[in-house]
Amino acid sequence: WNEAVIPAETMWNQNMQRAQLLHALNPAGSASSGDHVNSVVFASSVFGQPFGSSTLAVTQYWYSGSTMVETDTLFNSAKSWDSYRGPLQYPVIDARRVFVHELGHALGLTHPDQAGQTVAAIMNSLVGDREVLAADDIAGIHALYGTPPGPTPAPTPGSGVPSHLANISTRMGVGLAENVLIGGFIIQGSQPKRVIVR
Repeated sequence: WNEAVIPAETMWNQNMQRAQLLHALNPAGSASSGDHVNSVVFASSVFGQPFGSSTLAVTQYWYSGSTMVETDTLFNSAKSWDSYRGPLQYPVIDARRVFVHELGHALGLTHPDQAGQTVAAIMNSLVGDREVLAADDIAGIHALYGTPPGPTPAPTPGSGVPSHLANISTRMGVGLAENVLIGGFIIQGSQPKRVIVR
């Protein structure tokens, strides 16, 4: 299930500037209301309240004043779930497209069709064949979190310095106080550089 739904996080992240979603996988995890931990789990109820007969998943919010401090997404364990691309194959529901929708709620978006809009959107109130963000979903997330910056510019051609891979490794004993290890490297020049650190 984790592999199936993690791409939903990427769909939102690549369209936001001032926020990014991160995950920590915990296969034995459970959701607890008001614990300040954002959880995503299969559940038989919404913290003791029954799911509606046609409800696939619910995202609950907790606020401190006007600040959202927690969201929990509960997938209805009574439904038939799978992960697939393409048209909806009801009654088997695609977990990824539902999670894309529920993450939209966790980020602050609502159902445009219930607000009187007639648009194609994964945030519409009913699951359908759409499995990726639509223009309306992206416009909504841009309004909340800003448009992400464009791609990193390529280095200026003809700088005279050829590109190459370098393997730099450091090994030494690490201690406390004056015996800490600080690893680093220096990149020279004023042009953007692409660096891989592993």
